[in-house]
Amino acid sequence: MKLKYFIQPTPNPMVMKYIFNQDVKTEGRVTYDGPEECGHNPLAKALFAIPSLTKLHFFENVITVTQDGDADWDDMEDDVIELMHEHIADHDPGFDDTIIAKVIQDKKPLKHMTQPTPNPMAMKYIFNQDVKTKGKITYDGAEECLHNPLAKALFAIPDLTKLHFFENVITVSQNGDVDWDDLETAVMELMNKYFAAHDPDFDDGKVDEGARRAALPEKVQQIEEILDRTIRPGLQGDGGDIIVNNYDEAENKVYVQYQGACTTCPSSTMGTLMAIKNFLRDEFNPEIEVETVQE
Repeated sequence: MKLKYFIQPTPNPMVMKYIFNQDVKTEGRVTYDGPEECGHNPLAKALFAIPSLTKLHFFENVITVTQDGDADWDDMEDDVIELMHEHIADHDPGFDDTIIAKVIQDKKPLKHMTQPTPNPMAMKYIFNQDVKTKGKITYDGAEECLHNPLAKALFAIPDLTKLHFFENVITVSQNGDVDWDDLETAVMELMNKYFAAHDPDFDDGKVDEGARRAALPEKVQQIEEILDRTIRPGLQGDGGDIIVNNYDEAENKVYVQYQGACTTCPSSTMGTLMAIKNFLRDEFNPEIEVETVQE
């Protein structure tokens, strides 16, 4: 398969995402702070030869590159892609990385970091332990949180409008009337109060993703698979996601539904939608149209 990619800026000007049309890490994720940590990943070790590159994060079909600020991103892109073309044929995305940092399994102490998203009304809270081990789920109100007391408690915070649980991340959306620092204080107060009793394996009452995919029409499965390899990892990295709602073969139009932070993000109706269309026209049908639907 010919290597294809696009780059996606992040809220951190020192960090850029490289999203490829094939996986670089099929299971789990790993962050490297230097070539000495890349014993099981020659591709990562090769990339660290690029001056000013300081950190790499491998996840699904995305490599997130961090630099020290001394390099021009256009020049660094040329270096990254030159090395990718040189090493990708020998790269095993199923590599066993024994240096990956262990996630703290006990519930004490709870640690977190916040990360802005492209949506100014959404913030990612990244924890040192899982909040949802399987699948993901978006809540629009406390009445939807019957299987998740932690989420229900968080909706007691004024101005909080949406929650998205995925792996070790809770993406919080607000209405714009509250300062993010004040909201973080309120969120962490409730997290520390309720997290010890939280079960990340909670039953959300939804159909298992594997079963949902298996029941989809063949062409919708093909579209979902393309999104898996291209746009979905980037959206998940920004605290959101996307699913295919329907494919109208007669009109050659696919209807997609954003989740999490993506539902209210301005870029989801512009740049992201265009990227989806480009990938699908390249890999599925050259004349397909893409339209969004609401949850």
